[in-house]
Amino acid sequence: MKKPLFFSITIMVGFLLWTTPSAKSQEMFGWWPLNDGAGETANDISGNDLAATINNVDFGGLGDGDSAWAEDPEFGTVLSFNGVDNSGAYAVVGNPPDSGTLPIFTTEADSEFTWSFWAKSEQGANNAIILGNRRSSGGGDFSPRQFIKFTTRMFEWDTNNVQGLDYDDIPQGVWIHHVVVKSGTELIYYRDGIESGTRTIVAAPQDPQPIYFGGQVNECWAGYMSDVRLYNSALSETEVQVVYENRGIFSTEDDDDDGLPDVWEEKYAGNLTDLSGEASAFNDEISFGGPITDEASMEVSPDINYTHTLSGHSAVTINGVVFNSIKPNQYPDNFDVDYGGPNRDNSDSIRAFWNPTKAAVTSQNIIQLMDTQFYNITSGGQSGSTEDIILTGLTAGQTYEFRLYLRGLDPDSTLDGETYSINTTKFSSGGVSKSVTFDCNQANKAPVNMPNAHSVYYVSYKYQAGDDGKLILNITIPPYEPDFWVKQRNVTPSIFALSNQEIEGGASGDFDGDGLTDLDEYEETKTDPTKADTDGDGLGD
Repeated sequence: MKKPLFFSITIMVGFLLWTTPSAKSQEMFGWWPLNDGAGETANDISGNDLAATINNVDFGGLGDGDSAWAEDPEFGTVLSFNGVDNSGAYAVVGNPPDSGTLPIFTTEADSEFTWSFWAKSEQGANNAIILGNRRSSGGGDFSPRQFIKFTTRMFEWDTNNVQGLDYDDIPQGVWIHHVVVKSGTELIYYRDGIESGTRTIVAAPQDPQPIYFGGQVNECWAGYMSDVRLYNSALSETEVQVVYENRGIFSTEDDDDDGLPDVWEEKYAGNLTDLSGEASAFNDEISFGGPITDEASMEVSPDINYTHTLSGHSAVTINGVVFNSIKPNQYPDNFDVDYGGPNRDNSDSIRAFWNPTKAAVTSQNIIQLMDTQFYNITSGGQSGSTEDIILTGLTAGQTYEFRLYLRGLDPDSTLDGETYSINTTKFSSGGVSKSVTFDCNQANKAPVNMPNAHSVYYVSYKYQAGDDGKLILNITIPPYEPDFWVKQRNVTPSIFALSNQEIEGGASGDFDGDGLTDLDEYEETKTDPTKADTDGDGLGD
């Protein structure tokens, strides 16, 4: 499994607000992602305006051309240091002693801080400064001597005598997350989220200490840094674990309000539509699509998994997808039609009043598909009609999109008051139903809203199949008014073509179909929501 990557973090007026069960506000001193990528400034995103100035940025690092900015295969843009005293890169926070210095610490119980950062060291154990200081900002020792610095061999807390928090020497060439927490007289060190050392201190520095990254002119460290966060409070063990597991999200803007940060969705999916943190990503959505003018606009593909692709008359192939024929009284597998009365199935061509040229249809296969229809004729005069189109064999819990392809029977009709084309379509699956009423003969009217009445279009329903594995599409047409040509017969709604396709990912909000919702992969497993096997080891996430 890849190293966990992200969590949801929000910055508001210098406070870090955890979106976890332990929703405790933590006051931040500063937060430097170190992903700026150019220039001599490392921006502070805490809201405290404590940017860090990078010295020797163009020639003191490990990046291309010795730049301090480097591209890392795991972490992307990071800040690097070559470890050469006097000429190597290092950064200073703010403008000490006027700004950027740490508050004065004491041994009182309410004197707290937390240092958190990621680093990959490129040198062995020594006393070089990874984070902290060795001297005053003027370059000389404080009087008395005092400093705070994190090195590859210990955390040095000096009050004219070093009170070191010892830990295992930091290995080279590995990204490690480091956290030091101070609470009163207690110092605790966490490595990759695990407590790895403690120390009780007996004194504290008397003066505000400056903060440097990678050295202080001298004592320069060689390595890479990312995501430095300093808090004016002591993070709990749980909160330290959260920070470790979820580096790299520096914004939680959620413009689509789906519960996932936009930057996370863009990183993995490249858009804000494929992934969703909602329990039901599609919310039983009815919509209309079109106009369909050629095979491309039909939006079918052999790369899509279909459960049903059916034609109302003869089999037609569209863009490599075969729409099989519905023959009178010979229904294909997992398909049925219930008219609520005697069946007199018909399937025939009914171009009559429809004009493909007016519909701007250029594909002969689309014309063939929409030239023909499947329908039922019953007796009963002006009684109106209803029918159930029933799809079976669906996978419970799988998310699908059903499409019914339509065009007008008589788009240019001028018969005032004619109602035979106004229908109410109700979709039902898994105990959930949703309806829409529209004039299927006048595609230019709301809610269909196609360019003109002759346009070919589809009505779409996105849904999650219930335990019975069925989708029922009920279409109801009111009694005919006035007494049109159907005085002696009643015609049920026409089926020109229909399709039912799996929405990639299966279960709603599970894009890669690995059984983990997109929200789970963001909050819990920190895996790629677009890959069912993030680390490629042959085992699903």
